[in-house]
Amino acid sequence: MDRSAIVFGMIVGLAFLLPVQGTQGMQIIGDNVGIISATVAKADSERGLAVRISPSAESQAQAFLPVGTRVKGYATFKNGYVKIEDPAKGGWVRLDHLQPVGGTATVSNVDRPDLCLRIRSGPATSYDKVGCAELGQKLELTGLWSQNNWAQVSQPVSGWVTATQIASDMKPASTVREMKASEEPISSTLLPEPTRPRRHHFSEPYDYRWRGPAVYGGQYPYGGVDVHINLGGKKKNK
Repeated sequence: MDRSAIVFGMIVGLAFLLPVQGTQGMQIIGDNVGIISATVAKADSERGLAVRISPSAESQAQAFLPVGTRVKGYATFKNGYVKIEDPAKGGWVRLDHLQPVGGTATVSNVDRPDLCLRIRSGPATSYDKVGCAELGQKLELTGLWSQNNWAQVSQPVSGWVTATQIASDMKPASTVREMKASEEPISSTLLPEPTRPRRHHFSEPYDYRWRGPAVYGGQYPYGGVDVHINLGGKKKNK
């Protein structure tokens, strides 16, 4: 076989193995990247686009969405399906039957030492930097998201930004909630151990008064107790 033909065959083979990238980074929608803001573009049954209980064409349909229905999804993709938040929360629909709907975001945090948010060619820090957005700058989102929480942008340049550094109503529900200080659990180490009162053993009735330790310095976290027992006798300490 001619050597040039062998080289050509090797080049063609490598072309199929390399990931598809472009000015907007990873374009293949799959288990890592998908649509989280969309409208139903095509139905897969007479009743509409099936919302299934699992990401499989064989799974049961729990609802059907008419063409044109607005869909908001989680950043959870599997087998060409996206798990949706609204409508039919928790169901799965086919990604190839959705049309992405864009939105906006604002840069809320910047990278150092650049002092801007790096825009990369794909949804990870391993991709090349293609631009940078300043703090407070407006970004145009495409509606595509990655499972590792990166958002695709079309402006100011085409690329991807980490969603942890932007503010947007488009953020998937699983990435929106951030624990507030008031919601942080109080560590048990912040509360002193309750002080138990000294126990007495009695050989005969006596007149005894005990006041909880909170009265004498507030070390008991649940308040003091004032107990007065008058049984007309003497106490005997063990």
